[in-house]
Amino acid sequence: MGGTSKSSKSRPDRKRPGRGESSKSKGSSSRAELHINRLFIVVYRGDPTDHSDLRHTALFVSTDEGAQSSLLHAIGEPGKFEFEEVWGAHDPAESKTFVGLVEVSVYEHHDVRVLQDCISGTRIRNDSATWDCQTFVTDALKRLKRKGHLHEDDFLNGFEGMMEMLETDNYLVDDD
Repeated sequence: MGGTSKSSKSRPDRKRPGRGESSKSKGSSSRAELHINRLFIVVYRGDPTDHSDLRHTALFVSTDEGAQSSLLHAIGEPGKFEFEEVWGAHDPAESKTFVGLVEVSVYEHHDVRVLQDCISGTRIRNDSATWDCQTFVTDALKRLKRKGHLHEDDFLNGFEGMMEMLETDNYLVDDD
């Protein structure tokens, strides 16, 4: 994946079994081939100005089968948010508004759709004036943790990395 992470929370590769999966070897003839899936939080500059509360956040699931990678996020404005999933998403670092990535976790799993389906099931809260894309990412991470797809330490590191990237002035672009 191109680009550099602006977060110090990026962690070395760790393979985690998905829910209900064991970390048995890939050579087992009774099991389908395991794939490496990585979950990232992506942060983009705010528009029209770059302030921490206007920065856009999304989840990016990268697979060793690149065409199955996807960008999952809430788009819109308060009271009118919608879920969007972009299949075959390109490297987020290619965006002109890209700020950085926070690696949340690395999974060894048979099917990347398990993660994507869990994230897509995150409730969109158009009944709250304070709910936004940043809340969506937090809610999706909580859902992944609750469903057994994300460990507590990965949740905390991902959330803290996102907050650090959102709140640190060093990342803000001067619009003047």
